[in-house]
Amino acid sequence: MGVAPCLERGGRHLARGPELVAAIAAVVDETRRPEAAVGTLDGQAGVGEIDVARLLGYGHNRFWILSGQPIRHARSPHRPPIYFRLVARSARALLTTIGLAALAFVLSSCDVGGLSPIFPDPVSPNGQGIYNTYVGISVVAIIVFIGVEAALLWVVLRYRRSRQPSGYVPPQVHGHTGLEIGWTIAPLIIVLAIAAYSFVELQKDFQPISNQEMTVKVSGHQFGWDYDYLNGVVVHQEGSLAAEVTPFVVPTNTLVKLQFDANDVIHSWWVPAISGKTDAVPGYDNFSWLKIDKPGKWRGECAELCGSGHAQMQIIVQAMDKSDFEAWMAKQKATTASPSPSPS
Repeated sequence: MGVAPCLERGGRHLARGPELVAAIAAVVDETRRPEAAVGTLDGQAGVGEIDVARLLGYGHNRFWILSGQPIRHARSPHRPPIYFRLVARSARALLTTIGLAALAFVLSSCDVGGLSPIFPDPVSPNGQGIYNTYVGISVVAIIVFIGVEAALLWVVLRYRRSRQPSGYVPPQVHGHTGLEIGWTIAPLIIVLAIAAYSFVELQKDFQPISNQEMTVKVSGHQFGWDYDYLNGVVVHQEGSLAAEVTPFVVPTNTLVKLQFDANDVIHSWWVPAISGKTDAVPGYDNFSWLKIDKPGKWRGECAELCGSGHAQMQIIVQAMDKSDFEAWMAKQKATTASPSPSPS
């Protein structure tokens, strides 16, 4: 019992006059957060709070002054242990990742008109090579992710505070040459391996070819594509979102060389099931190829933002058996050769 200096006046819960008050010192971890053990001394009086950091110079000390009125929120709310919160956060992050992966998988299964960019069904060797590269990189990334998250969860559980004795201070390690070399070399090896594998595959899929059985010149414009078969037949594929665009027709099991250019701005020809993205650049000849192994239709789109009508710049590739393709080509030639009707 004693008189707290400089506390005789001015505060709502301070002693008035030189009367004696009961003072209980408490140590807290956070500013204005009392220990739960401090409470009332009888059934009527409350515990008031006075911050004396500026009076005594101790930022972590508090005086609890017996007063005549109870103080709200005198007790700190119950908080779960820190390891529980860390585990909960890790679990939420893991569930969020799994949910996003599941959503991506579901969306990828929505194969609308042959367009499935995440998990396409490759129908050309270069498309198959790119898909295999994508799967290989994804497997490595998933293994690394699971390993890192498992190690993090193990450390959180194994070294949580509740397993340590009171006042335990972990060893203060300021460096470990072996670990630092290991976690530098291992990611470097993984990244270099992925880069080398991707480079080899892309070189194989995008190099110009000379043994093609057929050549088609593909010209991009705002907002569509022109396919010149170099025999007088040109297919105009004008973009549209309201209806299916005119298909670009090729024969099955035929190596077709695609020669790209553009008339105005840069475009990018992309059909996920057939090949990777190939830019069509004004004044520059670019190349790709395809060899589709079965009849069908596959959808793609321009993969380079090219103006206000970019979204409608759709692509449809249709593969026919060789006999059907020859009949289709003969019909196109006949249509091209027939004179246009005279205006009435």
